[in-house]
Amino acid sequence: MFRIEKIHVAPEWEQQLSVAGLLDVESLTTREFDWFERPNKRLGGWSGVSRLYLNPDAPKDEQVALFLKIQNNHCYRTIGNSFKKRLTFEREMDAFEALKDLGVLPELLLFAKWRTADGDVGSLIITKELRGFVELEDLLKTIRSTQSQSDTSIRKALRAVADATRAMHATGWAHFAYKPKHVFISTESEPEHQIRLIDFERARRPLSAKTFVTEDLSRFLRHSRFLSREQKLQFLLDYFQVESFDPKQQRLVDQLETDKSLRVGKALKAAVA
Repeated sequence: MFRIEKIHVAPEWEQQLSVAGLLDVESLTTREFDWFERPNKRLGGWSGVSRLYLNPDAPKDEQVALFLKIQNNHCYRTIGNSFKKRLTFEREMDAFEALKDLGVLPELLLFAKWRTADGDVGSLIITKELRGFVELEDLLKTIRSTQSQSDTSIRKALRAVADATRAMHATGWAHFAYKPKHVFISTESEPEHQIRLIDFERARRPLSAKTFVTEDLSRFLRHSRFLSREQKLQFLLDYFQVESFDPKQQRLVDQLETDKSLRVGKALKAAVA
């Protein structure tokens, strides 16, 4: 027996999802997908991502692209849930609920969780493709290659990311896998860049405010090898909304230095040499 345990459908998308057959959750669990990200087999199960179209028969410029994330027995355990198994997409949905009013998330169309007669448990998330958004690194590459005086534009883009990161943390949530590839930024910069954050499967509420820096900011900057040291420090100033670090903030910056999060990548060193 196949049993739906949880389901959320965005009302404005319900009819189109139904016509496309995307509300038949059971059939989706047996469907053969063209994988955008091939299934990752870990945590006792698997989880993968497919890109599909809501209306594939429409003219190309009218097609609505979606991302479908689906998993089976892909669970985690924590002290907070008494070490009971819980699907990682359920944790992602907790984050979606907490951050939904910030305007930093992809548009959510559908979430469903199910259980089979064999005891398998699975879930899926469908979001709308981020049109007009690119990964942060890609935008900065474009700025550097097309603008002779790129510093101001890069600063504006990074300030938008810092603002979105601070807003996320202000809700009490940290991403816990925060890398540049999880940050999408609008190519349109007027009046300001818009930010969208993705992949909240590891997100949770840390016990210490320091964790926002030691987990999210440290990881984000460590993987931002395309930024100069000065740009990383300015990002932190914008995050803290200050012109200079106070002693407590400076200690956190010193820790980032120790963690090598402020190090500059070889490619950037060569580019500016």
